[in-house]
Amino acid sequence: MKILQIATGVSYSKVYNNLFSSFKKNAVEFEVYIPQHQDKAVSIITKKEFPFDFYSRKIIKPYDKFLYFTKINRMTKDVEDNFDLSSISVIHSHSLFNDGAVAYQIKKKYKIPYIVAIRDTDVNQYFRKAIHLRKKAINILRNAENIIFISKSYEKYVFNKFIPEKHRSELLRKSKVIPNGITDFWLNNKYIKNNKKDNNEFRLIFVGQITKRKNILKIAEASNLLENKYNKKIDLVIIGEKKDEQYFNKISSIRSFEYIPYLKKEKLINYYRNSDIFVMPSITETFGLVYAEAMSQGLPVIYSKGQGFDGQFEDGEVGYRIDPLNALDIADKIKITIDNKENIMQRCYKNADKFNWNSISKQYLRLYKQIKT
Repeated sequence: MKILQIATGVSYSKVYNNLFSSFKKNAVEFEVYIPQHQDKAVSIITKKEFPFDFYSRKIIKPYDKFLYFTKINRMTKDVEDNFDLSSISVIHSHSLFNDGAVAYQIKKKYKIPYIVAIRDTDVNQYFRKAIHLRKKAINILRNAENIIFISKSYEKYVFNKFIPEKHRSELLRKSKVIPNGITDFWLNNKYIKNNKKDNNEFRLIFVGQITKRKNILKIAEASNLLENKYNKKIDLVIIGEKKDEQYFNKISSIRSFEYIPYLKKEKLINYYRNSDIFVMPSITETFGLVYAEAMSQGLPVIYSKGQGFDGQFEDGEVGYRIDPLNALDIADKIKITIDNKENIMQRCYKNADKFNWNSISKQYLRLYKQIKT
């Protein structure tokens, strides 16, 4: 059984390296097609950084945003020209509107079944803005063997917002929730600290790019509220690349904090361990691997309602869901977390194992085998 992985996202995320490495460990035979954008900022993929059987090409042109069907036809022909499709048992398309559209075209011609994942770009770009393509998306989903979401909240949002009621039951029956995972480094070095400390002094930590989408300004506002409303002394640590200097300056204008541009995981782990709560109130978020990383170090997490991490656990189990636009809600949920921190820390430590790539890859393998049989 050989799987063709269609994954435009390889150019932008290391998640695929981790998933495919786990496939190799579990003796899954697969090839990867990576259509790339014709953009100087997009690096050509090398065997050294991506040590799998793959073919990539800068095939997505700048004007393709206006010529969607032309793009899909071009990508489909690229697959036909560079893969032996007679050897493929199942196609795993890692996004809906791009990868899934190619898989759908191939199924119509070669009768190869496929599964399709729905990602952040599918939801927040295509479904929301490309209304004229929604009918196409529904056809792709109806012809898929399985539909993969990385969280229950994303599944619920997509079905309620974009799936016509007449198709909901049909598509729900084949929907699966499979989260992303974190590298073995975090799970092999799980940690939970002694919580005996002054309950009036706390360190909050954020890890991620400094952009408006990550909504760090609300963390700063919530920190001020915690100090003013609850008389807590808050130290804020922000770790990540500055993508928006103006936004960074705005955060700096309302609160002091410790800023570190970048840390390798071997040093980042110590910052997690020396903090008390991880906070990331993103406006949109596909998943947020940093939540799971923080959990592995016994840190409760504050995460956004309706985004990728929401629904992984019951509210209050490993932290709390918040309204990302409401600084008071963020402050209040941090206070509740502080009051229940010891129990939440224990649950974070235990539940981090959910994000083990080996067990996640086995979930996909079971799907592949079910489809083949």
